[in-house]
Amino acid sequence: MRYLPILIIAVLIGVFALNLRDDSNAAITISKTPDGLPAIPSAPVAPDFRAYSQKDLRDRYTLINFFASWCTPCAAEMPVLKEMSDQGLVIYGILFNDKPPLARAFLEKYGNPYAGMVNDSDGSAAVDWGTTGVPESFLVDPKGKVVYRVAGPIGEAQRDKILSIINAR
Repeated sequence: MRYLPILIIAVLIGVFALNLRDDSNAAITISKTPDGLPAIPSAPVAPDFRAYSQKDLRDRYTLINFFASWCTPCAAEMPVLKEMSDQGLVIYGILFNDKPPLARAFLEKYGNPYAGMVNDSDGSAAVDWGTTGVPESFLVDPKGKVVYRVAGPIGEAQRDKILSIINAR
């Protein structure tokens, strides 16, 4: 009986250790449209921002990035996203649970890496894509299949992994 607290602590440590493993590229379960991709909201962020749809995600690698102006890690990843966009990767944004004027100010401050952007004001697209928070990004291959997921901000290591997947084709 005196070893019971030690046993409980050991079990808890084991459970926590299993949950700390890196699952940023783990298989995810997502709701899909008939063409195999999760739903993309149709609402543009603002009239002067280009909206996009599933058909824009075909025939090339694209990155879908969920972000919000209130998200500090989203601001931290913007330079890397801008660099990737400048190098030719098409990046589409999904504004998560945010207001378009705040998104505009955010992009004016940090730069706009997005070829198009839509508004997920109610969070339904985030649910369809299986996001766990913002930022979260999904690399979509030319056939429209999600091949890599980054939960959290994209840094140099994630950028290098994304580029290696694209260059391996």
